[in-house]
Amino acid sequence: MFTEEAIQKIIDMGEHEVTDYNDVLFHVNHRGATHLEFPITETIKLFSLNQLVNLMRSDDFATDKEVHIISPSRVNIIGKNYTPDNKLVHYGRADASEIFEAYSSGNKLQQEDFIISLMSKFQATPARDELIKLVSVIKDETSSTQNDDGFSQNVTVKAGVTLVKEVTLKNLWQLQPFYTFPEIEQPKIPFIFRVHKGSTPLFSLHQCDGGAWKVETTGKIREFLVNALPDSTKFIIL
Repeated sequence: MFTEEAIQKIIDMGEHEVTDYNDVLFHVNHRGATHLEFPITETIKLFSLNQLVNLMRSDDFATDKEVHIISPSRVNIIGKNYTPDNKLVHYGRADASEIFEAYSSGNKLQQEDFIISLMSKFQATPARDELIKLVSVIKDETSSTQNDDGFSQNVTVKAGVTLVKEVTLKNLWQLQPFYTFPEIEQPKIPFIFRVHKGSTPLFSLHQCDGGAWKVETTGKIREFLVNALPDSTKFIIL
């Protein structure tokens, strides 16, 4: 941090100009000095781990660069050099969220929207298909007749046109939402499935593993990259 004396010295250097003070640039006018932010170089945008691996394997590119695993869906390529204002230079990033729309845990959706989300945002598994089949036959009237003890629910479903019966909704549902790169197995996450009362039933899924899938998935990303990239590359999980 700069002292008031240092800031005043900068101001005294000119009424309206860009001034270098201790190798840091400031814009100076009568209102004071504003620290100028240096742009971070980030010219390469990637969507998969294979793209990142191919880039890092290219001639001389990996020299003096690190791979930072930021999250289950983002990996940054960062240089070991710094900008004049002491920020690491970003050379690129692989961002899986650019190629899929992640399911938001806890969202209450109407029947059609919920089924579409299951089909488009979750990997096809027997559990997902079973849940789609169940949701598709729940009647609108279930919102006024369901029983809920906090762990399971009894709701009215219909088969075909006329057959109506009561079933117990099981919990937990082991599902695999699209949350990470396609090269990595999508995380298996336990979800609680709920049907909510209303003029028409609303449906929601709630993660219940405390975020453990994030730790496991970032570990799988690191394992993939360590095996695919030269030993000299440094990996940091943030």
